[in-house]
Amino acid sequence: MNIAPTPRDITGLRTRYFPKARICHGFIFIVPWVNMLLLVAAILALERRIVLQPGVTVNLPRSTFIQGSPSDLAAVIFSAPGVPSAPRRDIVFFDDVRYWAGSEEDMKKLGQAIARRVRVHPASSLVIHADSRIEHATLVRVLSIAADAGVRSINIATRVD
Repeated sequence: MNIAPTPRDITGLRTRYFPKARICHGFIFIVPWVNMLLLVAAILALERRIVLQPGVTVNLPRSTFIQGSPSDLAAVIFSAPGVPSAPRRDIVFFDDVRYWAGSEEDMKKLGQAIARRVRVHPASSLVIHADSRIEHATLVRVLSIAADAGVRSINIATRVD
């Protein structure tokens, strides 16, 4: 049985298509490009939050007052977690060098390093960025080492909320 196409089958969608009336010639043609640009902008804006910077997080204690002075010297003190059999250890970083707070030899080296920097910049002040978990004795020890090295002004950094 041979069925011949009727005129109605021939006049379907194909015969009503006009190339000049395509959707891509209008405003809707731009929408995919705008979406792509917005996605690229969002990725670039969030890139700083996605990429982790190597370093140590220091939780500064909170303070309600804002005072300070310009600083040429900075020391970072934080408490490193120990192993289960050992307690936390306080570490001091000055000029990108690590000093163990519990070591007498390292504390002497820290004093010598601060004294060298003070000889170069005699009017400089020291800012100590001390983690909120460090022991009070460690902070007082670093303060006295800095004072013995000749630092005239010492500031302890805090976080103001």
